[in-house]
Amino acid sequence: MVFRERKNPEPGTRSPELKGGRGMGRREYVSVVADYAPDGTVMPVSVRFADGPAFGVDRVISAIHMSSTKQNGEETRYSVRIGDREHDIFFEDAREGEQPRWFVLDVDK
Repeated sequence: MVFRERKNPEPGTRSPELKGGRGMGRREYVSVVADYAPDGTVMPVSVRFADGPAFGVDRVISAIHMSSTKQNGEETRYSVRIGDREHDIFFEDAREGEQPRWFVLDVDK
C-alpha cells in the first residue's frame, strides 16, 4: 500500500503506512466514501486501499478540476489532510462505457 504525500515531511517523521512524494506515478485505484451535496459538490470522507485499512479524511484543502491529456479525460485532484499530512487523491470522471473511479498515485511500484 502506498499513499502519496503532497509535501516532504521532516526526516524521520513519515508514517510507514503513508509514503511517497510528488512526481509522476502509477494509478492505484482505491475505494472512497464521499459526501455528495445537492449542488453537486463531492467531498471525500475516507480512503481505503485494496490491501489495507481505511484512512479518514480530516479536511479537504482544495479541489481542482483538470484535463488529463495522458489519460484522455478529466479528473479532479483533491488535496486533503489525513492526520498531520497533506495528500492528493483523484476522482476520474466517467469515460464512455466506464464508471467514474478514485485513485492515488503509486510512486513505489
